[in-house]
Amino acid sequence: MQVVVDGSPLSIADVVAVAHRTATAIASPDLDDRMLPAQTLVQDLVDRGETVYGITTGFGALSNTRIPPDRAVDLQYDLLRSHASGVGPLLEPEVVRAMLVCRARTLAQGHSGVRPDVVRALLALLDHDILPAVPSQGSVGASGDLAPFAHLALPLIGEGEVLAARGTEPAADALVRAGLDPISLGPRRLLPSQPRERPRKREKRHDPDDGARYGELPEQRLGIDLTQPFPHRKPTLALCGHGFTAAAVPIGASESAARQ
Repeated sequence: MQVVVDGSPLSIADVVAVAHRTATAIASPDLDDRMLPAQTLVQDLVDRGETVYGITTGFGALSNTRIPPDRAVDLQYDLLRSHASGVGPLLEPEVVRAMLVCRARTLAQGHSGVRPDVVRALLALLDHDILPAVPSQGSVGASGDLAPFAHLALPLIGEGEVLAARGTEPAADALVRAGLDPISLGPRRLLPSQPRERPRKREKRHDPDDGARYGELPEQRLGIDLTQPFPHRKPTLALCGHGFTAAAVPIGASESAARQ
């Protein structure tokens, strides 16, 4: 069974199948066509020296701090490393697989400005069952997903830890063994802060064969909220938003406006 990741909503059954490795997730053939327009827009804004929240500015309280365009990529690496600060027991493999396929699906909508290579890299981790080690506790700021998703993304750049037979191992070693190369980040950030898709610790363990119970309680059973993302807004002056489905609002608008 194959689950095609093309940006359209995934069913609970699809996510459960990928989580338990009874289905493989593959990228849609038209992935590039869907994602490249937003990526081109972001790169053009950076090349023109525009002030763009989270790309050529800091985040949150540092939104008025200007980041030189030639440091925009450095900002993305620093963001991942600084936010990977979770603690506590690691999320189960099934939950991490669900996170990977849901994140790939969200990016594949083509609203975020990241490259198609990022979606393919997420799906490659799934294909090789290289699962990021994601602590179940901790976050940064008001959103509940920044720390977990930073840990989820670190292996894409060859950093962080992944699950192993006995605990964890460096992600770089797992990538080399699988013949995968780390990706290089662009000026659009990888971290979401959209609470609708943040991972959640399950209240109790489940029977992997009990598909019906997944359908009844997806948040407790799967560890992730599958509700629809926020509607996409066409760009006005700059991409300004939190998460992979970025809202586009004029420069100077508040962060709360970007979330609405």
